[in-house]
Formats: sequence, structure tokens, C-alpha cells
Amino acid sequence: LGGSASAVLECDAAQAECAASLQSLWTELREHRIRLTDWEECHRCWQEAKAKWLVLKEETDARQKDEQNDGVESPCLPEPEEPPMPLLNSYGCYIFGSVGGGKSLLMDLFVECCGGGTGLDKPVLRVHFHDFMQSVHRELHRLRLCGGERTTISVARSIAQEVCLLAFDEFQITNIADAMIIESLLDALFDQGIAVIMTTNRPAQDLYKEGLNRHLAIPQLLALMERRHIRQVQLDAARDFRVPYGELQGLSGSSSTTHRSSI
Repeated sequence: LGGSASAVLECDAAQAECAASLQSLWTELREHRIRLTDWEECHRCWQEAKAKWLVLKEETDARQKDEQNDGVESPCLPEPEEPPMPLLNSYGCYIFGSVGGGKSLLMDLFVECCGGGTGLDKPVLRVHFHDFMQSVHRELHRLRLCGGERTTISVARSIAQEVCLLAFDEFQITNIADAMIIESLLDALFDQGIAVIMTTNRPAQDLYKEGLNRHLAIPQLLALMERRHIRQVQLDAARDFRVPYGELQGLSGSSSTTHRSSI
């Protein structure tokens, strides 16, 4: 690690707890994909039954018009009931804690575990939150120029065609415009079945703290996260793992210093 002569992995209880929450989310995504596959087959059968029902209904309505003159009424055909789409029990994780605790590392490991062969039908997009918001603004601007539907719902539909989960590194809100956009965009993404992981340095209730017009979006965002069962996980690691272990022990002068990393 970092070019050191040797490396030692040390256990961190807070990271282990965070990893357990991410493992639960991964399991939920896999099980949801299985439920969704079963639902898609049921939904295809329902569509076929609904098409047949519409044909029979038209024939029945035509007969009823003729029979009304004779005072006879044909029985109504029951409409096939559409099977409800399965929903995620949790739509993601909000991981917060001090710098160097391993938030990004754990998120990257999670993203790697969502690769090919895991049963997820679409890729996971891992992106810095600032870069993501810039791309959202560009897309909204493009929609405005081309006369398309300039809404976060349109952006969410486009994203949902490509990915099944978004992984935001360094999630933070610095202005009310982004706050209002991300609240409505996340709502639309959740409606599309997209899960979200966020890493940040501050708890959710401190997002855009004391910001101008904060009340217009942040309370709604917090309510949305609660409604969609976003797990809030505090990663309070034992130390800043960016600092080599030897330096903490006053051994940084040696070129053969043993470095430690957490897992």
C-alpha cells in the first residue's frame, strides 16, 4: 500500500457496521431484481389478458346496444387486475462521517460487487456529486433548447434507462437551486426504481445548513429520505486512515515503515 515495504489490514468496528448496511442493501437489490423479473412475466400475461378483455368488452357493448331495445342486459365482464410492481424496501444509504474514515472506499467496494454476474440488470454509476449536478444542469438546458419536456422527471427517466443505482461521492448542497433540483430528481428516480448511495461529511439534517431559503427544499428532501427508507449510517472510524500508521506512531522517518489500512 502506498509503496510501503509491508502492509497490515486492521479491523475497524464502524467500517464493519457500515459494510453490513451496504451488504443489506446489496441483498435487497438482488432480491428486488428477482421479484421484478417475476412481475415482468406476470405483467406480460396481464397485458395479453387486458387486450382480449378490451375486444370482448367492445363486442359486449355492441350487443348491449341491440339488447337494450329488447329490455335484456348482458352481464359485465370483470376487468383483469394489473399486478402491482414490486418496490424496494429501502432505496439506498446515506453514509456520513469525518474525512479519512473509509466512506469512499466502502462505496467503491460496493460498486465493484454490483458488477457483472451479480444478477443486476443494469450498471451502477459511481460519480462525484458535483460532476453529476453539472450533467443534470446541462441536460435540463438541452431539453429547454430542443423544446422537450424540461423536468427532472424527464432526466430521471433517461437515467433509469442506463443504471439501476447511483453512487454519489462527496454529496453536498451549496445553493437553493441544486437543493430544489435534487429533491425532485431523487423523488422521480425513486419512482423509477433507482437506488442511491451517498457519502458525505455531515449528517442529513445539516445539509445546506443556514443556507438561503433552505426551508424550500431541505425539509422536503429529509422527508423523502425517510419515506423511502434511506438508511442513514454514521461512519465514525477510529482514526483518519489517510495518515500512514507509522506516522501516527512517530515512525515516519523510516523508509520501511509498516502501513496499515482498514477493511
